[in-house]
Amino acid sequence: MLRKYQQYVWLSFLFLFITENLFAQPTDTSAIVKQLTQQVKAVYAPDKRVKAWVINEPTQGTITGYTTEPAAIVLLKKKLDSANFLLSLNIETLPQKSLGAETKGIIRVSVAHHRFEPNDAAEMATQSLMGTPVDILMKKGGYYLVRTPDQYLAWTEAMMVYRTDEAGLRNWQQQDKIVVMSPFALLQEKPLKDIDVVTDLVAGNLLKLVRKKGRYYACELPDGRKGYLPKSAVALYKKWAGKKATAENVIQAGKNMLGTPYLWGGTSIKGVDCSGFVKTAYFINGVVLPRDASQQVLVGEAVDIRDHDTVSVAKALQNLLPGDLLFFSSLKDGKPTGRVTHVAMYLGNAMYIHASGMVRINSMLPGPDFADWETRAFVAAKRFITATSQNGVTPVAVHPYYNPQQ
Repeated sequence: MLRKYQQYVWLSFLFLFITENLFAQPTDTSAIVKQLTQQVKAVYAPDKRVKAWVINEPTQGTITGYTTEPAAIVLLKKKLDSANFLLSLNIETLPQKSLGAETKGIIRVSVAHHRFEPNDAAEMATQSLMGTPVDILMKKGGYYLVRTPDQYLAWTEAMMVYRTDEAGLRNWQQQDKIVVMSPFALLQEKPLKDIDVVTDLVAGNLLKLVRKKGRYYACELPDGRKGYLPKSAVALYKKWAGKKATAENVIQAGKNMLGTPYLWGGTSIKGVDCSGFVKTAYFINGVVLPRDASQQVLVGEAVDIRDHDTVSVAKALQNLLPGDLLFFSSLKDGKPTGRVTHVAMYLGNAMYIHASGMVRINSMLPGPDFADWETRAFVAAKRFITATSQNGVTPVAVHPYYNPQQ
């Protein structure tokens, strides 16, 4: 009996040993593979806002996922081979092959919402205005993963995008167009008052110009819908795109948004976040800026705001010009951390306009409009009016998304 019991204990121990090792090995493998994929991400896609690198855990000896960076797949393969992992890769390079030739899109609603995940409850990442060309990279359910002209990656509802191919996009780019300049407008079925509306429009929307009709323009949307707009609400696209942005005009575009509510991810007159506000003010004047404040601070011309390596408001006020962007960081123990989290536009005379709660004007100096938090968090200033056509600051007139490529 004792011998049988000992055999039983030994077999039980052996079973547990084999079982633990069988289950431990995949866990270790998964951890190492995850580490390797993170290393590759750090090289080729450190910023998920502009580069996609989505890799799933190995299943049945295969790693699946998708990316916008083909070179990242090559590097991962090398790392796996060096670690002696016999895993196959099924990582798709975007755009998705199942999309076929139709990998271009044009926003067909006044303001399209882009989210970080393909569902209605997901956090909003950014917005695009009607007439904006986008790259369509992937389809999931009723959503497209798109790349916007500022290179932002996010998911938008398929119904908000008119999908086409390279030829269709080129056709749109070559059309005579108009740009909406009024904060809000309505496209009507006929050139008369109190007529049925085709769609609402906001400043910055682009439409195809069909013909003139009295005090109206006959227009066509990217998806073919037609209607009429008062000439007073729009500008001719070629004239608008060819006009050099001025500080006065950019500031006026910003002031036209005074009182607009703050909206996380917003880049339109319907609602803006801080970086979306300055981006929209510049776009209405024909200039495309990077999307987020942390990206905007990396481009443009630096304005000297330091005195002996310390930010000096007095020094800044000597050097700042209207239209410059002011950047602020988060605070810790009352001191700036250096991580840019907010942006505003300088108006002159120590005043600036920004989206915080709503679009409003504040001062850098003590007084009725003084904003103590922003002043303590002020870390940088950049000039964009004289920096157009430089990396990250691109006039619409030469931007590859808005103009046919040779």
